Amino acid sequence: MNKKPMDETWMTIPKMMEYISVSRKTAYKLIQDKKIPSYRISARKTLVKKEDIDKYIMKHRN
Repeated sequence: MNKKPMDETWMTIPKMMEYISVSRKTAYKLIQDKKIPSYRISARKTLVKKEDIDKYIMKHRN
C-alpha cells in the first residue's frame, strides 16, 4: 500500500493558514463559503485536504 504521511495529505486550519499565507479569518471564510472543502473530525478539529487547497490556488492564481 502506498500511503502518504497524514501531514502531506491533510492539514489542520493553522497549517493551512501557514501553507497559503492567509489570516485565520480568511481561512475560515474560505471554508465557510465552501471554496475549500473541510472535514470536521471532532468539536475542536477540522481538517482540509492539501489537494483541495492546491486546486483552489491553481483556480485563483493570476
